[in-house]
Amino acid sequence: MAEAWLRHCLAEKGAANIQVFSAGTAATTGAAMSPQAGFALWNEGIRVRTDAHRSRQVDRDLARSADLILTMTRGHARSVRERFPEIADRVRTLLSYSGADGDIQDPFGGSVEDYVHCLARMKPALETLAERLAPQSPPRK
Repeated sequence: MAEAWLRHCLAEKGAANIQVFSAGTAATTGAAMSPQAGFALWNEGIRVRTDAHRSRQVDRDLARSADLILTMTRGHARSVRERFPEIADRVRTLLSYSGADGDIQDPFGGSVEDYVHCLARMKPALETLAERLAPQSPPRK
């Protein structure tokens, strides 16, 4: 959901050229997006094919290629820093990067309401992130 919403925000700012990837610290590689996540995005006007998105684990190549790695929780950030100490300075939580505090808990296995709540918690931080990544880009009309 975070990847889809951030792509949406960047596209609105004319910065769709910024690459955005998602990966998990404990994700099952190859799993499709859950219907609950797809519904939460659809509810916000974002149309994604849940069968087109595939989960993956963060690996060394992906970590090294990233300019910035944002995690949902402090525990995830700690895990990434421990696994890839050479990129530790590029790892933050999404909320801390946007000036907030706390963690965003993974709704995996939860209800549609859990996913809707998770997206609602992420949206302001992702919108702030998009503004920081594309400050010179005029909004699209």
